[in-house]
Amino acid sequence: MRCLHCFSSKNLLEKHKGDCFLINGTQTITMPAEGSKIYSKIHHKMQPVPFVIYADFEAITEKIDTRTCQPPDSKSYTTTYQSHRACGFGYKVVCHYDQSYSKPVEIYRGKDAAERFIQKMFEEVRSCQSVMREHFNKPLNMTPENENYPHPHDRTI
Repeated sequence: MRCLHCFSSKNLLEKHKGDCFLINGTQTITMPAEGSKIYSKIHHKMQPVPFVIYADFEAITEKIDTRTCQPPDSKSYTTTYQSHRACGFGYKVVCHYDQSYSKPVEIYRGKDAAERFIQKMFEEVRSCQSVMREHFNKPLNMTPENENYPHPHDRTI
């Protein structure tokens, strides 16, 4: 009931059941004491990043002649039956701090889609870094009182 493994067949699941209980025993969750607080000191991971790039890649699948592929008998293997050839992409740059720095969707189709995508990503990174240096590079002035104030993500149980 509490096992996190997935199985491709009922037979494999049945074989696993006996071993699972012997190895893992009963699994329990221990909750913090009522009224206690949980704090996180990793504040930089709680803050939204200034820029996000949402991307989607497209590919054409091409059949492979499987008669030329000879899988080894002694090892597990995957039979390759098609290859994926990049043919296009789309992406959007979103600025969390100021929407005026967000960009419209960029779409590209062509034989060199993979190479062009990498090129465009390097360009976008340089652009985002430039905006951050010029507009978002403000020092964070924290007082001792700020340092000790509970963070909104802290919770009381």
